[in-house]
Amino acid sequence: MTGSAEGGDLAAWKELPSRQTDALPSRKRLARGAAWFAILTLTALAVVFAVTWGPETLASLGNLRTPFLVGALVLVCSDVLIGALRYQIFIRRIRPDSSLWLPVRADLANRFVGSVTPSQTGGGPAQLYVLHRGGVPVADSLSFLAINLVSTLVFFIGAGGLAVYGLREILPPVAKPLGWYALLTCGTMLALLLVALLKPEWIQRWSRPLVGLWPFQRGEEGAHRLSGWLETNLNRYRNACTAFIREEPRLLLWSFGLTSLLYLNKFMLAWMVMRGLGVEEGLIVTLSVQAVLHALVYVAPSPGGAGIAELLTAILMAALVPTQLLGVFTVTYRLLQQYLPAMVGGLVLAALFRPGAGQARSLVSTPSRPGSGSL
Repeated sequence: MTGSAEGGDLAAWKELPSRQTDALPSRKRLARGAAWFAILTLTALAVVFAVTWGPETLASLGNLRTPFLVGALVLVCSDVLIGALRYQIFIRRIRPDSSLWLPVRADLANRFVGSVTPSQTGGGPAQLYVLHRGGVPVADSLSFLAINLVSTLVFFIGAGGLAVYGLREILPPVAKPLGWYALLTCGTMLALLLVALLKPEWIQRWSRPLVGLWPFQRGEEGAHRLSGWLETNLNRYRNACTAFIREEPRLLLWSFGLTSLLYLNKFMLAWMVMRGLGVEEGLIVTLSVQAVLHALVYVAPSPGGAGIAELLTAILMAALVPTQLLGVFTVTYRLLQQYLPAMVGGLVLAALFRPGAGQARSLVSTPSRPGSGSL
C-alpha cells in the first residue's frame, strides 16, 4: 500500500502526486441540480406563505429595523470569512505563500455545488477542485477537510443534543424525533469517519465480503472499484491527517473552535433577522432552536436541503416568530444564509471553468514571507 507515509511528515506528503480533481458534477448535472433546488425551494416557500400569510403580514413589516438587517449582512460576510479560515489554518502549513482568497473561493464553491447536489455530496469535490487549482495536493486537502468534518459533527452532536433536550417543552412534537434522528445520523457519520481515520484496515476488511454479496454484476464492478479505491487511499489519508496532528496538535483545537464560531455566527444570523423584523425573542433560545434546525438540514437528502430546509425553518421557528411573519422570516433568512452565498459560489466556479482561466498559481497571490506559516 502507499500509506507507509515516509515518516508521516508533511514535507513528504507535499510531494505526493495529486491528479486533477475531475470528480465535479458535469455542467449539465449542475444545471439540473440548480433547477431542482429552485423548484423545491419555491414550492416549499409557496406552502409556507400560503399557510402563514394574513392581513397582518404587511402591517407587521412596518416594524422593520434597518440596523439589525445591516448587522445580518455583516454576519453573512463573517460566515464566509470564518469558513475560509477553517481551511487557511491548514493551508498555511502546506503553502505559506497562500492568500486567504484561495479558501474563500473553495468555501463559496462548496456552498454552490453543495446546494445543487443531493445531501450536499458535491460540496467536497468542489472544495478539492478549487484547492487543487490553488496548488494544494489532493491528499492534504482531504486530510484537513476530514478534520474539519469531524469538528462539525462533534459540534452538531453536542450543541444539537443539548438543544433537543433543553427545548423539549418549546419545540413542536414532531421536532423531537427529527432532532434525535439528525443526531443519530451525525453520530453514525462521525463513527465511520473516525474508523476510516484510525482503523482503515477494518473498513478494508469489511468491504471485501460486502462486495461478494452484491447481487448485480454491473453494480459489482463498481463495488470492486470502490473496494480497490479504499485499499489504495484510506491509509494515505489517515497518514496525512496524522502528519497534521503530530506536527501541529493545536490545529485540532483551532478547527473545533473555528467550527463552533462558524455555526454560532449562522445561528446569530437568525436572531438578527428576527430583530430586524421587529420580533423580540431571547438570544439563547433562538440559538438553541437554530442548533436543532441546522443539524436537521445538514442531513437532509434534497439538494442543499432545498424544500426541507424552508419547511423545517417555518416549523421550528414558529415557536419564536409570529405566524404572520414566518414566511417573510423564512425567505429572508434562507436568502442570506444559503441563496446569496451559493449564487456567489456559482460565479466563482463559472470563472474557473472559463476558457483560459488561470492555473494553480493564479489563486495564490500573496508572496511568501518569513514566519508566514504561523497561526
